[in-house]
Amino acid sequence: RFGESTGIDRAHSGLLDVAVTSGVVAGAAYLALLGAVCWSAGRLARDGCRIETGLAAAVIAYAVQQQLLFPLAELDPVFWLFAGIVVVRARSAAPSAKGAMAADDTAAPRTPPHDRPSERRRATTTAIAVLFGASAAVAGTLGVRAVAADRLARDASRAGDVAVAIDRADVATKRAPYDIRHRLLLARSFERERSLGGVDRALGAIVDALDIAPLEPTSRFEQARLLSLRAAITGTDDDRLAASTAWGRMLASAPNCALCHLGAGRAALERGDIDAARNSLLIAADLGNRDAIAALDQVGQN
Repeated sequence: RFGESTGIDRAHSGLLDVAVTSGVVAGAAYLALLGAVCWSAGRLARDGCRIETGLAAAVIAYAVQQQLLFPLAELDPVFWLFAGIVVVRARSAAPSAKGAMAADDTAAPRTPPHDRPSERRRATTTAIAVLFGASAAVAGTLGVRAVAADRLARDASRAGDVAVAIDRADVATKRAPYDIRHRLLLARSFERERSLGGVDRALGAIVDALDIAPLEPTSRFEQARLLSLRAAITGTDDDRLAASTAWGRMLASAPNCALCHLGAGRAALERGDIDAARNSLLIAADLGNRDAIAALDQVGQN
């Protein structure tokens, strides 16, 4: 038996988690950053004092175990703080620039200033710093907009006035356009209008959510539920068929979903298919759904 309550899990790997949530490019940047930190930690472990060696080993160990668990808000800030210390100390622990230049002077003619490796490294470091600075600015802006969207969504969910709820939810979708939670909330807000037009607008919001994540189960469930509601309002064969088809798609991917079997049973009752309704409701009841047990009375079952 499977319960109906679900929790959002994350990829148990730092690299996969970043790639899934932020894209392949972000995953590659994350991997490159970890590689640079571990390379610096390796240098510090070789050239540093005992405390620095221990710190470098800890940074490497955490970076490795991070690939078996998603980033933790409680530990990651400390890790990146120590990673910064390791990178800085690794540069200080390396042979001094003066010693390296003196060795170069005795072994070979002086290299022209514009060809010095240190200047090339400085240019590379500056470019990387600019890249990460720009990325941080973009991430910060998106984060601020996401927080604002969440506050608007909270206001929408608490609003007693339907128009206010719709307005707040709509603005939330504009502040965070790729967050499907706000589009689901907008759909529920439209549904509160209790009209055919409200149901159609709610379905439009669900379609927008499915455009972002076509296989996301909550959006697909809401689509099937709203199509059933539309069929109950209009009573047309086309709407009844659309609702039944939507529930069928849900059950194809979630055969142990009691609420989906209940929805399919009610859709079958709506179109007059008693045998299909009985079968769906019996499965939903067997999966522990009490509403399905009550609905069986409509088809002559106890």
